[in-house]
Amino acid sequence: MTAQTSPFKPIPKPLYHHELRLSGCFDNTMHKSSYNSFYDRVRTEYRLESLDDFTCGIGINLSISLAYYYHFNHRWSAGIIVGTGEGLYKELAVPQPTIIIDGNEYYQQQYDGAVDCTNWYFMPSIKMNWYFWRIINLYSKVAFGAQNQHCWYNSYDRPTISERKWHPAYQLSPIGIEAGRKHFHWFGEFGYGTESIVSTGIIWRF
Repeated sequence: MTAQTSPFKPIPKPLYHHELRLSGCFDNTMHKSSYNSFYDRVRTEYRLESLDDFTCGIGINLSISLAYYYHFNHRWSAGIIVGTGEGLYKELAVPQPTIIIDGNEYYQQQYDGAVDCTNWYFMPSIKMNWYFWRIINLYSKVAFGAQNQHCWYNSYDRPTISERKWHPAYQLSPIGIEAGRKHFHWFGEFGYGTESIVSTGIIWRF
């Protein structure tokens, strides 16, 4: 093996053309305008309101994805990402009459159900390795495709309302890191899009 002249030039080593990667993804981005439209329709149709609770609507969307890449050389590769995610969960309630206890007014709500959402997505992707150092590579990737988003409302007493729609899917990850030797690698990735803001997983190359 010859000495490396620059960390921005590939290190001479065997090239594995095929790559499979399994990712656990955090805070994936769904089509929020479509979700909000569905949420407003349910709330209006059943005359509901947002449930007041201690979570304040805070939550983390989760997804899992499987990707295949073909490596043309040590720098460039292209492939496809397939995954599924869940998130955008909001609870709704039926407003109740205000009660007065010891001269104080107390607002009441009765829990009615929750609007939930999942999606399936597929995205062709291009990945570029741009920093090479021993067993570590840094890379960037872009992907664009489509997602099928499923929103529904579950209630104890009401019929379930469900809606499925297709939307664009995308992922821009300016910084990713891979570490490993030969066939097995670990990776972590930071970006924004349908897949995630933060993801991590394992790679098998052959």
